[in-house]
Amino acid sequence: MKANGITCLDTWVEGDGALMLVLDCTADEALEMDTLAIDITTDDGDLAERYVNFIKVCASVDAETKQVTLRCAAATGDVAQTITQVVAKIGEVTQAAEAAGAAATEAKQTADEAKGIAEQGGTDPQLKALAKAQVATMDLSEATCDEVVAFRDYWPEWQPDTEYKHNQPLMYQGRYFRTSKDLTSQAIYPPGTAESEYYEVTIAPDGIINWYDVGGEYNMVHKGEKRHYSDASGPVYEALENTSYSPDSYPQHWKLVEEAA
Repeated sequence: MKANGITCLDTWVEGDGALMLVLDCTADEALEMDTLAIDITTDDGDLAERYVNFIKVCASVDAETKQVTLRCAAATGDVAQTITQVVAKIGEVTQAAEAAGAAATEAKQTADEAKGIAEQGGTDPQLKALAKAQVATMDLSEATCDEVVAFRDYWPEWQPDTEYKHNQPLMYQGRYFRTSKDLTSQAIYPPGTAESEYYEVTIAPDGIINWYDVGGEYNMVHKGEKRHYSDASGPVYEALENTSYSPDSYPQHWKLVEEAA
């Protein structure tokens, strides 16, 4: 049988209402599936069952069979009505980040709009969880840290046995991380154990990122990004070009935009 055209080996609904699909595809292909309407069809193309108003949560890959299990959460009530708008607005953040010459401020404004639409859905915690699930499906590898920090409230929680692209923003134990490369997460190496897997992004109360030592191209500071230096109480500098150097070690790459508080 197939689920929206992808070979489907099994389906079931768990006690909490989560829909599980076992698929013969890659994790990326599974996460690209439109789950607001899932048609389960026979090999002959006949409709066997239809699931509606589900949102992708995560995709895990079986190490032996390479089969992908896609977990979807049910969206009900106001959540189902507003989640499409949330997805669209967060998608605009991705487009702004990838567009040539797009300003970080423009991406931040779009992200703020996405958060505003989510807040219009009320205080239902399910809406926030579903918005996080949508961020988990997006390719943010070209987005700068400043751009993704603008919607940090929607960074998904880290999960083991999950395929992540480079620079995927993640939450782990209340801390913010991005992946240092394309990887499949392992329970024995969660964020915070090896920077070769994940690098931490610490954020000052004003929303500006604190300076961190750059390990390489994977986490360099991009032109136009701002950093507190050397900690949250320090002045704010803006990068004049892509750089791996701190304002102290190579001041030609930075300009002071805000004095220390």
